[in-house]
Amino acid sequence: MTMETILLIIVLLINFLVGLYIIYLKQYFNRKGQNLADKEDLGQLTTIVEEVRNKFEQDTELLRATLAIETNKKNIIFNEQKQSIIDFSTNLNIWLWDSLRVSVHEYNQTNHEELKDKIIKLRDAYNNVNVALSRVQLLVQSDTLVSSCHETVMEVLKVHNFVDMRISRLKRTLMYEKVLVDQYLQKGPDFKPGDPSFEFYAQQAKDNAKEKDDILDDYIKEHGKLFQAALIQRNIFLELAKHYLNM
Repeated sequence: MTMETILLIIVLLINFLVGLYIIYLKQYFNRKGQNLADKEDLGQLTTIVEEVRNKFEQDTELLRATLAIETNKKNIIFNEQKQSIIDFSTNLNIWLWDSLRVSVHEYNQTNHEELKDKIIKLRDAYNNVNVALSRVQLLVQSDTLVSSCHETVMEVLKVHNFVDMRISRLKRTLMYEKVLVDQYLQKGPDFKPGDPSFEFYAQQAKDNAKEKDDILDDYIKEHGKLFQAALIQRNIFLELAKHYLNM
C-alpha cells in the first residue's frame, strides 16, 4: 500500500469521525433544547463544535502537506530513474553505433595510426556505458529492466571484444606493412631478385598481406552476426524501458 493511499484513508477516516461527532452534538443540542437548555449550554456546544472543526481543518492541512511532500519526493525519484535510463540508452547507442561500426577496409599502412584512436574511443564508450549502468542499477526499481540492461551490455560486449581484437591485430599488421615498405624503399633501385635478402622481404610481405586479408575476411564474416544479436537485445531493452517510463 502506497503512502498516498494510506494518507487518503486517514483523511476519510477523520472526516467520518468528525461527522459522527457533529451528529452527536446536534442530537445532544436537540435533547437539551427539548429540556429548555439555557444560553450557557448553547455557548459551550458552539465552542466545542468550532474547536473540533478547527482541529479537523488543521489535521487535514497537515495531511495534505504530507501528501504533497511524498508526491513531490516520488516525482523527483522517478525523474532520476527516467534520466538514468535515458543516459544509459544514449551511451549504449553511442557505443554500439559510433564505436563498434568500424569500416576496416578504409585503413592501410598510410593511416593505420588512426586505428589507435578508434581503440581508445571504443574503450571510452564501454566505460561510459558501465557508469550509466551503475546508475540504473542504483535507481531503477525494476529487476526485469535492470536485468535487461545488464544482458544488453553483455551482448554488445561480445561485439566490442571482437572489434577490439580485430582492429588491434589489423593495426599491428599495417604497422609491419609500413616497416616492410619503408625498408624496401631504402634498399634503392638495385634491390632486386637475386639479392640475398630480397626473398626474405618478399616472403614477409606475402605473409603480412595474407594476415591482413584473413583479418578483413573474418571481420566481414563475423561482425554482422554479432552486431545483429546485439541489436535484438538492445531492442528488447528499449521496449522494457518504454513500458517502465509510461507506467
